[in-house]
Amino acid sequence: MPERLTQNRITSDSSRFSLREEAFNLVKGEDGFYADKVTKEKFSKIDSTARPEFQKLAALILKGVINVSDIIKVGNNYYSHVQDFENIRSSNTNIMAEMQSDIIIIETVLEDNDHTFGDSFRFVPGEDSNFEVHNLRIDRKNGKLNFFDFGPAFPEEMYTGKENLSELEALLEENIMSDEFNIYFIKEILEKKIKILLSLYKESDFENFKKIIQKSGVKLKKDEQMILFYNIRLRLKALSNVLSRLES
Repeated sequence: MPERLTQNRITSDSSRFSLREEAFNLVKGEDGFYADKVTKEKFSKIDSTARPEFQKLAALILKGVINVSDIIKVGNNYYSHVQDFENIRSSNTNIMAEMQSDIIIIETVLEDNDHTFGDSFRFVPGEDSNFEVHNLRIDRKNGKLNFFDFGPAFPEEMYTGKENLSELEALLEENIMSDEFNIYFIKEILEKKIKILLSLYKESDFENFKKIIQKSGVKLKKDEQMILFYNIRLRLKALSNVLSRLES
């Protein structure tokens, strides 16, 4: 029986994806979602044109640091887990600060700028304090948050050429100091998450990173894998450097 899916927590443990995907038996329901016959967990099918392998790689890399929807492969298809907020533990941090810090990490590490928020939260009927913005869900009252859909993640340039630290720092400084984010509001939790990610993907951990790529199904040559690993680490280092220069 597949293990029940729960929220990913910030942890020093990488919490690698370990679901036995072959055990799932998904059936499409009238609501358009796919449900496992045993656990009743719901999943959304990912279109084959939406780069599902790269989406799974994104989820594997962020798992345990950001609450992302797990992605499974059943047969030849990929599915994104539809999290039940009733089964998610409340965050012990300010949920709005966590949301903004997570968006910055997703934009920085994945080159995915498709997760947004604003003042015009769209109300979800039947979910009193749950609101859906673009590619994330947030329950502000109960401190719960979930990210999904990483289709734009890891564009080709991220694994075909090494990036420059100073150029990244300049771009990141301009981005995080924009009106979109209150960087001083989120600085502490952002620094904490970056530190964890850097500890998970140390320079000596390339072999483990290769295993994550293999698990995701992404097909990259060894030199492309090395470049992607290098650029992810460089982006985290650049973000850490920019934050360290800010006054508290």
